[in-house]
Amino acid sequence: KLEYGRYGDEGVLVVARQCFDLQQLWVSNNRLGREGVISSGNNLIKLKVINLNNNEDIMSSTNFTGRLPCLKRLFACTIEFIQMGPD
Repeated sequence: KLEYGRYGDEGVLVVARQCFDLQQLWVSNNRLGREGVISSGNNLIKLKVINLNNNEDIMSSTNFTGRLPCLKRLFACTIEFIQMGPD
């Protein structure tokens, strides 16, 4: 797990190149961007679970998951607060 850190695209690239048999990748609350997300999808094709929650600039990049044949669970959201109006 690389959660709650300062890992960015470079850190995920290193993991993707060294751990190509990785089945779970948890990188929530980091500085992961588009390049890191796409490289994960290109190199870590055995991923079954990936958690990309609360990373900058990832939502437009999650379409790479369609290329992951073993993927069972995808966590990709941001924390945004919605202010509700009066009823």
